[in-house]
Amino acid sequence: MDNTSPAQVQDNNQKVYRIVSLALLAVNIVYTLYSNIKTIVTNVNGINPDIRDAEMLFFTVAPTIIAFIFSLIVFAIILLFVLAKKPLGAVNTLTVSISLDLIATVITLILNVIVAKDSYFDISPWLYVNAANSFLALLALLIGLNLSRRRSIIPMIIASVAYFVLSRWGLVYTIITDPKSLTDIFGIIIYTISLILFPLMIIFITLYYNSTPKKIKPPKPVYAAPQPQYRPQPTVQPQPQQYRPQPTVQPQPTVQQQYRPQPQQQQAPRPIVQPQTNYDETDKLRKYKNLLDDGVITQEEFEKKKKELLNL
Repeated sequence: MDNTSPAQVQDNNQKVYRIVSLALLAVNIVYTLYSNIKTIVTNVNGINPDIRDAEMLFFTVAPTIIAFIFSLIVFAIILLFVLAKKPLGAVNTLTVSISLDLIATVITLILNVIVAKDSYFDISPWLYVNAANSFLALLALLIGLNLSRRRSIIPMIIASVAYFVLSRWGLVYTIITDPKSLTDIFGIIIYTISLILFPLMIIFITLYYNSTPKKIKPPKPVYAAPQPQYRPQPTVQPQPQQYRPQPTVQPQPTVQQQYRPQPQQQQAPRPIVQPQTNYDETDKLRKYKNLLDDGVITQEEFEKKKKELLNL
C-alpha cells in the first residue's frame, strides 16, 4: 500500500514539471539559435552581390537580429527564474514577452504598409493575413496563460492548439492544394516541431507554477478595544435556616414619657433640729448639695434646707 502523503505527491509533481520545463527551455533556445542564424544567412545570400551594400544589409538583417536578441533575453530570464525555483517570475516574463510580441506584430504590419506605399512594390493580401494570424495566435497564448494561472490547465491547452493551427494554416493549405511545392521538408518539420515545443513549454511552466504552494499573507492585526472577560462566580449553596427565637423587645418609653414632670408630693413639715456643731451643719449642707447635684432634691428644697441649717 502506498503511504505517500498528498504533500509528497505535490512535491514530486513540482519536481517533474520543473525538469520538463528546463528541458523544453533548452530545446527552444537551441532552435532559436538555429532558425535565426539560418534566416540571417539566407537573407544575406539572397541579395544580389552587385547591388549589395551596408545599408541594404542592415535593413535586411536588422529585424532578424533584434528579434533574435529579444528571444534570447526572454529565454534567459525564464531559465533563471526556473533555476531559482521562482515560477511566478517565469510566468510573468512569458506574459510580458507575448504582449510585446503582439505589439511588435502590429508595428511590423504598419511599417510594411508604409514602406510598400513609398516603393513600387504592391502590398500582397497575404501580408495582412499572416499578420492577423500571428496576432491571433499570440493573443490565444496570452489569454490561455492568464486563464490557467492558479486554475485548470485546460484553457492553456486549447490556446496551444489554436496557436499551432493559426501559425501553420499556410502549411496545411499548401499540403492540401500544392504538395509538390514543398521542397525543404526538413526545415518544415523542424519549424512545425518548434511550434509545438513553444506552447508545450508554456504549459509545463504553468503547471510548475500552479503546483507551487501559494504563500498566504498573515492577516493585518486589528486593534480592538479589550472585551471584558466573563468569569463565572462560584455557586453559593443555600444554607438551611435554623429557627432562632427572637428576644422580646420591651417597648421603650417615649420622649414625653421620659420627661414627664412628676407631681410634687407635699411633704410634712419637718421639725427644726438645731445643729449641734458647725461641723455637722456644714457636713449636712454638703450632703444636700450632693443630693441637688444628683437630682434627688430640687433647688427650692436645697435653698430651704440651707436656710434651716444656717438659721437664715
